[in-house]
Amino acid sequence: MVATILAVVSSLALLAVLIFDTSRRRGVSLHLLLRGAGVLLLATALASGLVAGGMVTAEAAFLTLALAVVLVIAASLPAVVSSEERRDKQLLLTRTAATILVPTTELQPLLERVLDLAHASVHVDSSSIMLLAPETRQLRFAATRGLDLTRVRSYAVSLDNPAIAQLWGGQGPLVVPDVQAEPAFRRLLVRADLRSFFGMPMVARGTLVGFLNVHRTRPSLLSPDDLQALTVLAAQAASAILTSRLYADLQRRYLDTISALASAVEVNDPFTLGHCRRVAQVARLLAQEINLDHGTVEQVEVVALLHDVGKLGVGDAVLRKLGRLTPEEAQTMRSHAQLGAAVLRDVEALRDIAPSILHHHERWDGTGYPSGLRGTATPLAARLVAVADAYEVMTAGRPYRQARSAVDAVEEAKRMAGRQFDPTVVDALVRLHERGELPPPSGLADEARQSAAS
Repeated sequence: MVATILAVVSSLALLAVLIFDTSRRRGVSLHLLLRGAGVLLLATALASGLVAGGMVTAEAAFLTLALAVVLVIAASLPAVVSSEERRDKQLLLTRTAATILVPTTELQPLLERVLDLAHASVHVDSSSIMLLAPETRQLRFAATRGLDLTRVRSYAVSLDNPAIAQLWGGQGPLVVPDVQAEPAFRRLLVRADLRSFFGMPMVARGTLVGFLNVHRTRPSLLSPDDLQALTVLAAQAASAILTSRLYADLQRRYLDTISALASAVEVNDPFTLGHCRRVAQVARLLAQEINLDHGTVEQVEVVALLHDVGKLGVGDAVLRKLGRLTPEEAQTMRSHAQLGAAVLRDVEALRDIAPSILHHHERWDGTGYPSGLRGTATPLAARLVAVADAYEVMTAGRPYRQARSAVDAVEEAKRMAGRQFDPTVVDALVRLHERGELPPPSGLADEARQSAAS
């Protein structure tokens, strides 16, 4: 009998070790472990006493202990499973955020994805992202869920506001379980029915980017797991936002450099002053109108800015000639497409757009130059720039041709659709014109002609 009891006690001890090891790895609380161990020890002592007093047999005591073990394990399983599910949820959130919070020069889609993840991970009624302007230390709404962004976009609150400073010490989340208990803070809220507020500071590389806020319409607290999930999301969002800002800054510098190169093309030709920038403006609108992605739109803009870069290799006598060009001069002028492409092929960052520069004077019907490409064989960027270029030239005019109105230029483009121009691109031009979204004729060509004449 004693041997049986000792065997049972040894088995329970081994079981307790196994439960402790498993629970420790799965994050079950020490309180739960001690409670389970206490139940097992109490059952063991009770069984031993009953056997020693001859009240029950050893076999009955063994069955009682076995039942106690089963009950302890059954009581522990929900907590173990719940803990595992929470860990899995946080791990999934971390992996998902790392996958979809890809830095981009378009900040708004990134912010929208952050709010999508926040609502997927925590049950809240609304949410918002407020970005910090370092120079003024003001927080402004940049994205919202459950709030009208158009109504609150102009709202700003200082990070040094006493109501914020009183509740937030500069680190960790800003937690307000019941805003009714904080009248000064409640007055800062833009939605009157919000009752609890949780602000997660978005910090990356020691820099406070802003706050990821979630709100509820009832007094409440977030669970530690929810706070942890939002803290992780806020940190990843901050890193992606900072990187996106860096990308955007590099892109601006890149386009500024390209614009400067485009301006160099126009230095020796007062009749095309600002031409490349205006073509780029129209080409960008066309690319957006046919729903190209942001990266492709930017590439089209660069093609438009540089479409005439080959004119740097064309002599001033041809570029500045006031009358019509002779056939030989016209051939020299046409060479600018090939010259431009040849220059860009030697620049690694611009090599991909060289084909569009080469073919921006091709025609839809195959009668263009330099290769006589037909239809969609011409790169799309070149087809977009061809329409934008023609529209700008027609509305700005040239020394040998009077400027035309926007209406006349669009009608001419429609007439040449399917012959000179891609019909799809012309349709986009027509829609932009009908909505009044095309830039007005600049009149710069007229100013240039007057300056040259004087």
